[in-house]
Amino acid sequence: MKVKPLTILHGTETGNSEDLANQLYDRAKEKNIDATLVGAMDFSTADLSEVQRLIVVISTWGEGDPPSEAEEFCEDLFEGEHDLKHIDFTVCALGDTSYEIFCGCGKQVDKYLEQHGANRFLDRVDLDVDFDDDFEEWSNKLFDLLENAE
Repeated sequence: MKVKPLTILHGTETGNSEDLANQLYDRAKEKNIDATLVGAMDFSTADLSEVQRLIVVISTWGEGDPPSEAEEFCEDLFEGEHDLKHIDFTVCALGDTSYEIFCGCGKQVDKYLEQHGANRFLDRVDLDVDFDDDFEEWSNKLFDLLENAE
């Protein structure tokens, strides 16, 4: 069966989210999965109407804020009313447990998508600064699901 096209959306401040999104994109291409990689700065909430399967890789800046490149996207998302029932999604949230609001932006995006009808196909992962092993485990689960999806 053919996997629904992926949209891998990243929002980053220091580059970690973009690096992880690139890893997901490269892996999708290796598996011949139709995927699009896009930064939040180049993506609008209107673009969500074209998305079938969404992977959000987003960091948190400071005390729960979106990274600078994702500020406008997050503001538009959180302030709008979007029907997202056509989207299957998962979120990879990056943060730092030394801050009170760990992975706050990723958690907000995840909650918004779910509350507006999007269908979660894999639980959100919250990654701390030493994220390599946890990201690898989560991405392995992700691609196992995608490869077995209809």
